[in-house]
Amino acid sequence: MLFTKVQVEKIAELTCRTGQHDEAAFEELYRILQPYIAQYTYVRTHRSELVDDAVQNVMLAIWKYARGFDPSKNVIGWIKKIAANVLNRMWKKTRNEFPCDFDDPVTQIAFYKRKFQNDFQKDLAIESLLDELDEDLKEVFILKFYKYRNCEIAKLKGISIRQVNYLYRLSRQALLKRLKR
Repeated sequence: MLFTKVQVEKIAELTCRTGQHDEAAFEELYRILQPYIAQYTYVRTHRSELVDDAVQNVMLAIWKYARGFDPSKNVIGWIKKIAANVLNRMWKKTRNEFPCDFDDPVTQIAFYKRKFQNDFQKDLAIESLLDELDEDLKEVFILKFYKYRNCEIAKLKGISIRQVNYLYRLSRQALLKRLKR
């Protein structure tokens, strides 16, 4: 979403007034920025269920930090930076939302459903592909899927980070080969 120069000036003025805790200015700012922040959130996350929460959190952060806004700076860049920081915090809170006990069939079902919402054929295809992998490769691939960092995987498995990278590359290559069959 692009803003005209007049809109940018108005947003900067409303942000300054918001810094003085002007609620009418904040409501106007919310009305103008809500579609922009929603679009930015969806483009960054591709998760529509996060959009409303992200918009609320970004607007609260704007309310909180508007007092420190410098009107000579780029207001859109300032808002994007706040939105990026809020999204990063939200991601960090949700990135380990599933347990790592992959022997549990319930966890495996959650894993597959999370990746392929309501697509039973893809679900079966991926399950059979993962079953063909060596256990170490399968476990490393699944942990990476859950967004565990290499150092966390290395600690869980008791191996070096270099070995984690190697096993993940091998598992990806094996899955890609099987998908091309």
